[in-house]
Amino acid sequence: MRTASDDTDILRLLSGAEFLADLFELVRSGRFKYKGMGTLPHPDADGTYPAKLIFRGEGLTMVLKPGGEWQTLLEAGAGMDLRIRML
Repeated sequence: MRTASDDTDILRLLSGAEFLADLFELVRSGRFKYKGMGTLPHPDADGTYPAKLIFRGEGLTMVLKPGGEWQTLLEAGAGMDLRIRML
């Protein structure tokens, strides 16, 4: 029987690069769909609210910076996702 510590150990073995590769594969496969540009309800480190690339699918919202750099992953229909302002 697996325990919570087993799951934690498995997650530690996965690198951030593998996680991101899996998410980008969801885009390539069409399971995450591009929905347009939007702004998050919280500013970036420089205090601005730049437009981001918004993808949705599988009950999640993936947010990328305009150059394709990872920003965040949100639960669709909850929390900060509800406050994304689509442009």
